[in-house]
Amino acid sequence: MSLLMRERDRELRRRRHRRQKIRNLLARIQAAKSREEKQRLVQKALRIAPWRYAEFQKLLA
Repeated sequence: MSLLMRERDRELRRRRHRRQKIRNLLARIQAAKSREEKQRLVQKALRIAPWRYAEFQKLLA
């Protein structure tokens, strides 16, 4: 396997893992009872995927 293929495989694995983590966090945000808990989870999601800021902020409204 070439070096580029290994690099690409790592990149894809990282992206898939990130997507799964975001899905899990979104489910936890939906299930959260208190506003503080939701804020904590949204901050965690923002650390993982900062480019989705607007989407995560809508969950707090």
